[in-house]
Amino acid sequence: MLGYYYDRFFIECKHHEKGVPPEKLNSKIAWADAEKPDHLVFMVSSYLTEKSRIWLEKIRSDKPYKIHVLEEAQLKRLISQHEDIIKKFFRKNDKVTLLNDTKKNWLIHGIVPSFTTLTFLFENLDIDSLPTSDLVFLYILLF
Repeated sequence: MLGYYYDRFFIECKHHEKGVPPEKLNSKIAWADAEKPDHLVFMVSSYLTEKSRIWLEKIRSDKPYKIHVLEEAQLKRLISQHEDIIKKFFRKNDKVTLLNDTKKNWLIHGIVPSFTTLTFLFENLDIDSLPTSDLVFLYILLF
């Protein structure tokens, strides 16, 4: 047996519509310099600006830790390999979608849902997790 191997990771997530500039990364670099992890990972919902890329390349060799960057395209590729994650976090619940469509049809178009639809919703929705507004809607339709 080789024994245990420990690496300490610091992970920073950046949610930006456009490119992430160096000034948004700088404080995390300073934090990693102080704490000395083995790895600093930037997870970026968009992409790094060219200035950020150049700056990170210049400082990488001076750091005792490895700097990793995962941008939108890479994150999508990694997540797409895990159906369970997609299903849990990215796909809308079909039952909740039906409930929302039923509410919209009733409120906007005056279409009252069928007994079959209501029965399906009551039997399949997790009532305890629904917001109060959805519970009130279902209660009104029931009576």
